[in-house]
Amino acid sequence: MSFVKLALPDRFEVVRRIGEGGMGVVYEALDVERGERVALKTILHHDADTIARVKHEFRALQDIHHPNLVTLRELVADADDVFFTMDLVDGVDLMTWIRGPRRTAPA
Repeated sequence: MSFVKLALPDRFEVVRRIGEGGMGVVYEALDVERGERVALKTILHHDADTIARVKHEFRALQDIHHPNLVTLRELVADADDVFFTMDLVDGVDLMTWIRGPRRTAPA
């Protein structure tokens, strides 16, 4: 069941849209081959410069492992789509976390 029109390999099944930002959209997906849920980040504007920048940044960060950082898994770039997969982390987005719970003013 797919909610997006991406030229994904049959290996990935999109489950739901998680969020979006200036560079692209992030989806929860099932990696059928590995039987794991992953986050799949698509890159919206994939001109040659953007693809080169994303590839460079991905390769620079792929080998960094830390308990407080998400692990990058795979980068896929073809004529139709550019996306990468990473660990799927349950929780809230950064801005929601920073703002914290809403507090009401005392009456």
